Amino acid sequence: MNLTIQSGDASSPQDRKSVLSVPLTLRIPLGAISLREDNAQGTYSGMVEARFAVSDSIGDLHLGEPESIAIDIPATDIERAREAFWVHRSTIEVTAGEIRVGALVVDRATGDWATAATSITVP
Repeated sequence: MNLTIQSGDASSPQDRKSVLSVPLTLRIPLGAISLREDNAQGTYSGMVEARFAVSDSIGDLHLGEPESIAIDIPATDIERAREAFWVHRSTIEVTAGEIRVGALVVDRATGDWATAATSITVP
């Protein structure tokens, strides 16, 4: 499973000036996810769990809560979808500096897992 993490521009919430919100985009290749056919619904479905970890500029490690992601693909789109990515969006709150972000994705049907990591400079 070849995951990728991309970050967006940091913004400061109104009530917390020293904390910055950074949007994250996690791209999960659908071809690596176990999808079960549901003939009654005309879909293929699967379930993954994603979890982010952040190492901040002073070295503290912060683990996010696991997030369950339900994936449903119309049967008519399954061949094209197997070559595409499922996009999961999340937001982390950090202080300015150089941070590392890691992601873990687990396929709930098979137990297969993959990780990705990236460095982000938050101004």
